[in-house]
Amino acid sequence: MGREGPRQNHGGAPVTFAEIPTTHNPNAFFAVSLVALIANAALAAYQLRRIRARRLNPLKDELYNDTKSYQEVVEENR
Repeated sequence: MGREGPRQNHGGAPVTFAEIPTTHNPNAFFAVSLVALIANAALAAYQLRRIRARRLNPLKDELYNDTKSYQEVVEENR
């Protein structure tokens, strides 16, 4: 038996396992990108505010060691 090449559809394009229709609407791409940019900027501002308020070195100090969830994780992993 010879080796078969990849399956192709009627147009000659390769067939994938699960074809999912996508949008190519630039407005949708822009909206999602804008939301992501705003969320990332807000997170960066929050982290900078926390670093300055607690006078932390982000390369050496834990930023969230005073939070309840951080303490729970530390206790579970002892």
